[in-house]
Amino acid sequence: MSLIDRLVQDHAEEDVLLEKVKAIVEEGRGDGQVMELMDRFSRNLKYHIFLEEEYLFPMIAGEYIFRWNFELMNQHVALWNLVEKIESSFRRGELEEVKKSVYLLSSLLKVHNAIEERNGIYEEIGKALKERGGMELPSEMPKGWSPKFMTTPTSEE
Repeated sequence: MSLIDRLVQDHAEEDVLLEKVKAIVEEGRGDGQVMELMDRFSRNLKYHIFLEEEYLFPMIAGEYIFRWNFELMNQHVALWNLVEKIESSFRRGELEEVKKSVYLLSSLLKVHNAIEERNGIYEEIGKALKERGGMELPSEMPKGWSPKFMTTPTSEE
């Protein structure tokens, strides 16, 4: 499986996890099952953002791509902060807030993923990877890492 295929697969997995979270929250549950799903979603999304910002986006150039990367990196901050808010709301037992935020996250993620997949971003990354002969990526995100455009520390720090 190519790295680009893996990124697209990540998008699909994140969608499935978030749909499961939405279904459970709709039932009014804030139990361990939904927390586990949200934790998996959060780890997957944050690692995905880390790979894009640290390894993949820097490989591609050009004004068109730069503008999209700038937008996507701003969106990464919004997605990251919203995930942090959802996790915090879960811990406080604020299920109505969780429900609203999960629906917002789902909508934002659909738009974000469509930009990456359909506006040539992943295609350009694929070309750059082919020219390089591939790339070794870390298996996990460094502790305390946050998106490059983040201006305030996350709750993990």
